[in-house]
Amino acid sequence: MTHPSDEELNVSTWKIPSPLGIIGSGFDNEYNGMTASWITQVNMNPLLIAAGIDNKSVTHELMTQSNFFTINLFSENYTKVFVKFSKPAIYSEGFLNKEPITLSNNNVPIFNNALVWFELSKKEVHNYGTHSLYIGEVVDCKTIDSDDGTEFDLASIKGKKALISFYRYSSCPFCHLRINETINNNTNFGEGFETIAIFNCTLESLQKSSSKHEASISILADEDRKYFDKYSVEKSGIGVLAGSVIGLFRFIKAIFIKGFNPLKSLSGAFTGLPVDILINAEGIVEKVKYGKTTIDHIPMSEIIDFSK
Repeated sequence: MTHPSDEELNVSTWKIPSPLGIIGSGFDNEYNGMTASWITQVNMNPLLIAAGIDNKSVTHELMTQSNFFTINLFSENYTKVFVKFSKPAIYSEGFLNKEPITLSNNNVPIFNNALVWFELSKKEVHNYGTHSLYIGEVVDCKTIDSDDGTEFDLASIKGKKALISFYRYSSCPFCHLRINETINNNTNFGEGFETIAIFNCTLESLQKSSSKHEASISILADEDRKYFDKYSVEKSGIGVLAGSVIGLFRFIKAIFIKGFNPLKSLSGAFTGLPVDILINAEGIVEKVKYGKTTIDHIPMSEIIDFSK
């Protein structure tokens, strides 16, 4: 029996099914993303995922120096991202090859447009010649709790346009007035448009404060600020003060007309500022608005136009 040729081996091995993802790596002030297809789970408890990395790559060099890396998986409709990272990436603040990222607390890039991402702590490295197998333990991934106590995965909005908004503490009257206005515009939004509100508070407090809202919007609790910190949601006492002055009439409307009691449940960041994110049907972030005050949001008319 003759040994198969290199061409036959390549053709055969390309038929092995495997996911396509971006490996995020970083060390010191250097960051990279690399398209990879040798990715697989290798253990359940602890949860371990392995990735094969070219020994000549920039990613291999960075992963050798760092104890952490990320695996980012994307929508099947957003394959152009893999072309972007077929060569070493250029980093500018908040972007790799013009793709929006967030640096984790462990200084490795998480891709904002990923449907699913994992942050991993490096456990083992096996050098097999041309490639090394990096085995990492999952230390974080993209999941959040909804106000009905179930786990929410942003992958559930795949193929839909969406508004994701980060809010302040659990019973913030400005926040709940904005949610009320969003719900009231539900019939004006395009078909299938998803609206998601994320609070920095405990699930129990959120359930108490959001009881007035109907189920047309997903309301989520991020008690530990995992996602608030990853997406750099800011705090500002001056922003809160400015919002209270500029938004006095909205404050009155929220409390005395809509009945949103600011003292009903005091869980979360009182000095937090809002963030609005518009995501298109391909899962790509089209606009991010970091509020300068507690009432600084993307105008509702702009959200309605985007949703259609």
